[in-house]
Amino acid sequence: MGIVEVGVVALAGKKILTILYKPDYASTYKVFILVAIASAIADIGSFLSYGMTAARQFKVQVPIAAISLALTIPACAVFIPRYGLYGAGLSLIVCSTVQAAGGAWVNKRAMDELRGDPS
Repeated sequence: MGIVEVGVVALAGKKILTILYKPDYASTYKVFILVAIASAIADIGSFLSYGMTAARQFKVQVPIAAISLALTIPACAVFIPRYGLYGAGLSLIVCSTVQAAGGAWVNKRAMDELRGDPS
């Protein structure tokens, strides 16, 4: 679904923003694309978060959120002053990517434990 979302926004983002808001917003369609990418990655992270919960990996979820925050704050501090709204979109991608990567790592570890693989 995330790929479809990004595709629709990439192809029709200007038109969507013009219809839903005002033509002034259409000039920010590149930010809209970044938000769609961040959303697609966040969807993966959410899916993996449910996997962590199902695997009863509760304690590690807070550190993943803390690491995400610890990396997102400097990303915002660097990207937003330099690139404005576009930088905010990049910062969203950083946040959602860290969450998804952390979820993937924890789920892999949990699956390895179930298989008896110590690595």
